[in-house]
Amino acid sequence: MVKVEWSDSFDQGSPIIGYKLFIQGHDGEYRHETTECDGNSAEVIANRVCLISLSRLTAAPYSMVLDESIWVKVIAKNIYGDSEFSVEGNGALIKLVPDAPISLASDFAVTNAFTIALTWLNG
Repeated sequence: MVKVEWSDSFDQGSPIIGYKLFIQGHDGEYRHETTECDGNSAEVIANRVCLISLSRLTAAPYSMVLDESIWVKVIAKNIYGDSEFSVEGNGALIKLVPDAPISLASDFAVTNAFTIALTWLNG
């Protein structure tokens, strides 16, 4: 997963009701991402975060390749319309390695003097 995060700009007195994310494809063109992040969900609006799968980014229309930088622009929406594009942001590279496990915890039901049992979730 690629995590895209951004900060709000001044809303001009009308609350932001959504975002539009534009991701640059392998061909250099920016395309509006609506499949995995339409920008209108309450979670996206509240947290200003969008998670996009690598399988989505490596498929058409983005068709990104290994070690390619991911460039994103964001537009904020309020009842009066759309903002200008944000400055381009980047930082992620397409890598086909797994995410690190998360929520590492001891499994006390199995742990004893000879065994340490751990549980985790896939990232």
